[in-house]
Amino acid sequence: MLQGRFTVLEEVWRSRIIGASVGKVSARIGKTSLQEEFRREVAARRIPATDEKTDFWLHLTSATEVGTSIFLHRLRAADIPFAQLQSEGPGAAILSRVREKWSTQWTPATEVALVEKIVHGQTIAQVCETKLRKALTEAKSVGVASQILMMVEHASASGDDLYELAVATQNVAALLAYGTTRAIEEDQLRNLLLRLFHRAASAIPRLGRTDDEGTVRPCTALKILYEVSTTHAKGDRMLLEALHWSSKTSALNPGVSGLATSLLYLGKAISEADLENRVRVRVGGGALPMDGAQFLEGLLSINRSTLVKSRAIVAFLDGLVTSTPVEAFRDILPVFRRTFGELSRAEMGYLLEHVFALHGVVDRKAAAGLASVQDLERLREADSQVRQITDQWDDLFRR
Repeated sequence: MLQGRFTVLEEVWRSRIIGASVGKVSARIGKTSLQEEFRREVAARRIPATDEKTDFWLHLTSATEVGTSIFLHRLRAADIPFAQLQSEGPGAAILSRVREKWSTQWTPATEVALVEKIVHGQTIAQVCETKLRKALTEAKSVGVASQILMMVEHASASGDDLYELAVATQNVAALLAYGTTRAIEEDQLRNLLLRLFHRAASAIPRLGRTDDEGTVRPCTALKILYEVSTTHAKGDRMLLEALHWSSKTSALNPGVSGLATSLLYLGKAISEADLENRVRVRVGGGALPMDGAQFLEGLLSINRSTLVKSRAIVAFLDGLVTSTPVEAFRDILPVFRRTFGELSRAEMGYLLEHVFALHGVVDRKAAAGLASVQDLERLREADSQVRQITDQWDDLFRR
């Protein structure tokens, strides 16, 4: 009848004969305080506690459901197998949500864990505190520590990694932004955020000069700190001074300096005239072609739309491209490709309008005539050389 599939019969037996109800232990048998708290909270909050997995949503606009969310998160932090958060994601992303999807399932392991965890505290909250304090002690970086617990000051006191400090600041900022739906103390978080923010700002001058790959973390950190400053530390003097220093110094990778300059302009800390002067110094003024290209890459990595609308900035770009010797331009070409490859169609349109105006091209269609026959022949020759090289690679790999 079942065509050899025992699973069908097993499902019927489980639902009809075994069921999903969980029995109760006699009141005469002693229970730990954790077991009593667990049963009390589950019953009062009407949380599904069957031995079948049950999914449900919590809306964090209700004080009752916020309390339920806190209880379930405590069970997770205490390593009591019962509740699983289905809507997982990065810390800041989870905090930004007003709904949480959970699944609960009681197993004998739930009861065992409730008995075992009594050595860590008399309540589930005490168990969480004990375990999280231990996790903080073992945390190797301030970024990890901030994700474990919001009390990260002791971990950041000896840490000077800019990226880790920036991530910690971002995590605490997320708690501040969405803490009202999760019953979190705001004053303590705000003080902690400012301390982390200032430690991150003070770490900027210690970055040092790195290669292109090494700029990813510091550039990401600068963007995070700027974003946090717009809501929690607008006009902060310590960050502004660090950005001004980064914009002018040669001790950093030019890409980082370019980004710092762009952030200053975006935050209206420097005028357009100041921006033009800084670009003139870093791109012209005897600067190495590669340094100038990297500076422009960092400059255009954010706030591109505003920058490509500036005739002065585009003039510097055009002058750099047209005046750089062929040998040097070949080296900086990958940087320019990365820079301009990220421009949107609208941004590219603004850029081309200025370029055409600089070269006296009124009609866009006439721009096609800018390339002479000799230029086209050189392009065909270069394409042929590239093809020969790739053919040689093919022959080499076939061997």
